Amino acid sequence: KAMGGVLFIDEAYSLYTGGENDFGSQAVSVLVKEMEDHNGEFCVIFAGYEKEMRQFIRMNSGLSSRVQFFIDFPDYSEDELKQIASLMISKEGYLCDDEVPELISKYTYMQKGYKDYANARTVRNTVTGIIMTQNQRTIETDDRNILKEDVTTYCEEIGLCDKKAPSDVIEAISYDEVKKLSDEWDSSGFAFDKKDTDERVVHLVNEHLDGSASEGSGFIIS
Repeated sequence: KAMGGVLFIDEAYSLYTGGENDFGSQAVSVLVKEMEDHNGEFCVIFAGYEKEMRQFIRMNSGLSSRVQFFIDFPDYSEDELKQIASLMISKEGYLCDDEVPELISKYTYMQKGYKDYANARTVRNTVTGIIMTQNQRTIETDDRNILKEDVTTYCEEIGLCDKKAPSDVIEAISYDEVKKLSDEWDSSGFAFDKKDTDERVVHLVNEHLDGSASEGSGFIIS
C-alpha cells in the first residue's frame, strides 16, 4: 500500500523488543529486503525517541546501511508548552486565566532533562491531573473554571513544586575560582603538582537549542 508513497512507522524501536524470534524482527528483515528490491519506489520513515532509535538502527546491519537521513526534532519551548496547555484546557471545555497555562508550562519545563519528560504528553498528564483537582474542589457544582490554586495544589501533591531543573542543580565555578581552590588545597596538606593542576583545568560551555547556554569550570584529580 505504501508503494508510490510513504510508510511511516512510529515507535519503530518496539519492533525489536521481542527478540530474534519475534514477529517484529521478522517484519524488519522483510522490510529491509523490500527497501532494496523497490529502492526509490516508496519512502520509509522510522520515528521514535533518539536513544532507542539509534539502538534500533544498529540492531540490523542491512537497516543501518539503508537509512540515509536523521532528523532531530527539538523539545517544545516554554512558550509553546503554554500554548499547548491552553489549547488542551479549552478542548476539555474548561476556562482559565492566562496565568494558569503559564504556570503549567513553567512546571512542565522544569521537568525537562528528567527520564520521564515527554513534551506535550507531560503537559497533557499535568492538565488531566489539574482538572481532577478542580473537580474535587468544585464537586456538585457546574463550575468549570480552573484556578491558579488548582495548579499549585496538584503540583504540590505530586511533588513537582519541589523539583528543580537539572540545570539548576549544578553551580558553575569560574576558571579562576578553581585555580584558587587548588592553591588552598596545596596549603592544606594535599600534594599537587601545580603545573599539572593548571593544565587540567577545563572550561565547558553547553549551548542549548533555545539560544541560551550554561557553562562551568573544573578539573579532575585521579
